[in-house]
Amino acid sequence: MRRDPEGGAAWQPVDLADPEEDVNAPARCDPSRLLLYVCLGLMTMESFAYFTLNNTLTLHLTELLGVNDSAAGAYFGLRGALSMVYGTLMGPFIDWAGPVRVLPIAFLFSTIGRTIFAVSTSLELSLFAMYIPMALGHGLTFSSLHICIKRCCLDSLEASSWGFGLGYIAMVLGILVCGPAIDLATMIMVPSHPYRLLAAIAAGCSGLGTVLATLSAFTLPLTNPPSQPSTPGCTRIREAVFTPRFGRFTAYSIAILPGCSVLRNLDGGIFPKYMVRKFGSTVPKGTIYAINPAVDLLLVPLVTAKLAATPHFVLIRLGLTVAAGSPLVISALGSSMLAVIGFVVLLTLGDLLYNPRVQAYAMAVAPAGYEGSFAGVSSAAVFLAEVPAGLLGGWLLERYCAQDGDMCDGFALFGGLAGFAVITPLCLWGCPWLFREQLEGDEPGIAATEEIEMVQVRTGSSNDPSPRSQPGLLQVQEHVSPKHFLNECETLPTYV
Repeated sequence: MRRDPEGGAAWQPVDLADPEEDVNAPARCDPSRLLLYVCLGLMTMESFAYFTLNNTLTLHLTELLGVNDSAAGAYFGLRGALSMVYGTLMGPFIDWAGPVRVLPIAFLFSTIGRTIFAVSTSLELSLFAMYIPMALGHGLTFSSLHICIKRCCLDSLEASSWGFGLGYIAMVLGILVCGPAIDLATMIMVPSHPYRLLAAIAAGCSGLGTVLATLSAFTLPLTNPPSQPSTPGCTRIREAVFTPRFGRFTAYSIAILPGCSVLRNLDGGIFPKYMVRKFGSTVPKGTIYAINPAVDLLLVPLVTAKLAATPHFVLIRLGLTVAAGSPLVISALGSSMLAVIGFVVLLTLGDLLYNPRVQAYAMAVAPAGYEGSFAGVSSAAVFLAEVPAGLLGGWLLERYCAQDGDMCDGFALFGGLAGFAVITPLCLWGCPWLFREQLEGDEPGIAATEEIEMVQVRTGSSNDPSPRSQPGLLQVQEHVSPKHFLNECETLPTYV
């Protein structure tokens, strides 16, 4: 790796074909690669802790704290919404302090919240733990990790796809482990409930993440140059918000919520309660749920390699369309174990297309150096939509699969979920111009012999790893030939 010649903190990849590079020099290291590996490890740890709690949260609220399905669904949705609100409030702080510095604070909040949730017997104290330290910690953690991953990769579609693909694989590893862990804890704790034990395990995992993130903050290079911008946080938010790009991304964020709600209900909304109430408390719901991360783990690297040059929006739209139709498998085949497995498999096929690209698209759309402010404020727009999405799952359960009822109508339960999810493909296919931001590489029909004009807008924030000009100026206009572009692609770093 080579430091930027202009004195910035950006690290460029070593070109193995450059005779001036001594690739065997023992003193030469790759700090951005080390940081990427640390981020992937932290992503796996946070994923395991978060999804372990996510899968049992509504069951914990209902069976241990006496909350009905509708209220549990609302609490479930509100926690996710508050994570977005905290991302809004703390976005300028992430940009100012740097994501590497924020990570220890984020993991510490998560550890405190999950510990309180594990031991609390009071609904009020449990809700406090969910809405303050847990939501704040999770919102800061994933925002910071995704910004770190972006800044560890080159600013190209292929590198971004690989970087976020690896991040998604790291997240999926955590999810894969949490499914069998839930079943194992259930068997150990029979006939008692395993939910407090699982919350304690999640808190312990967050504690380990706190230690690793703290060590990384002191030993690894930061992703920000040492000089920090003096722009006030409110000014940075205004600069991010008052643009057509922000409006389109906000509309896109709201439009994808119904489609994303299917996976959310697999993670911890409808699916866990449906499995327990339809097939009994000893059903291996965690193992069946683990089909999703297992298939992802096998196929995401292949899909990432084959479709690396495909625009983010194209795969997001296709994947959400498949995901939105997946609940119809249970509606069509009935409430059988085969139908449940078919639903999980089909949802996973859609999931592996769109999920790795959602954060990559968000980071590609966000102005450079304003990632935290832009993504945080944009996420705030979906606050009012998150709670109704959680309420929908609770209402469907109470109406068609009640805890005290004698029957569980899978046809109506999952048919209602599909009816809500279909809003997303109708929006993204019906009027894509309202939601899609034109990014580099999105324009179709460019002949192989043409020169590609790439216009880069630089915002002037010193948080971006490369030197920046003054805010808002159109700084660089480069003409890159296809041959030069292909030569550059050959030197992209491989983070495997």
